[in-house]
Amino acid sequence: LSFLLLINLSFCGNNENKVFKENTMQAMKQVADWQIKNFSYKKEGNLHDYGIDAWTNGVLYLGMLEWAKIAKDESYFNWLMGIGNENSWSIPANFADYPKYRYYHADELCIAQFYLGMYDKYQKPEMIASVQQRADWIMANPADSIMSYRNKKLWTWCDALFMAPPVYVHLSNITGNKAYTDYMHENFLKTYIHLYDKETHLYYRDDSYFGKTEANGEKVFWGRGNGWVLAG
Repeated sequence: LSFLLLINLSFCGNNENKVFKENTMQAMKQVADWQIKNFSYKKEGNLHDYGIDAWTNGVLYLGMLEWAKIAKDESYFNWLMGIGNENSWSIPANFADYPKYRYYHADELCIAQFYLGMYDKYQKPEMIASVQQRADWIMANPADSIMSYRNKKLWTWCDALFMAPPVYVHLSNITGNKAYTDYMHENFLKTYIHLYDKETHLYYRDDSYFGKTEANGEKVFWGRGNGWVLAG
């Protein structure tokens, strides 16, 4: 979307640029305001996907944080601060669906990107304490090394490259500890080597799609999944 916006802007005159920017900002504000007005989350059941700190909501918070910076409106930061405080700036760890992987699962780190971004602005240690604790634990307790889609301890599905790697890079930038980027680089390469198809320049969703073909005989790739990789 950002790429298309840039293309459109490049073909607009100065006045058209201004109108396009104003229209875009208004549309973004409408979306952000709607999301806040209609925001909800589950407190029981499938918290992995629908809890306050689920990966789905983590992506929302991250997008809202970027919008708050653009809009320069403290009301959005205040809303995000409320979310962080309500969740005690914690990282999820006790989902019944993933008891075996609860400390490793990349999805559970998604919300950490929001916490780290808030720390950049407010410099409150409690915003990153649980993030650093989780990252340190994962690094100190080597995961199952099998690169199989059944193993969620490693980044064995392509969208994991959005969920987790930016957290380690951001932690490294904040703390100055290069061990975080070294860990990220090593594990990013494992996923790249395992899932990247050099012929099409695309990532498989996971290895369960190896050898599968569409009705037209082409390999099977997940469009949104490759979007996750690009965003990561």
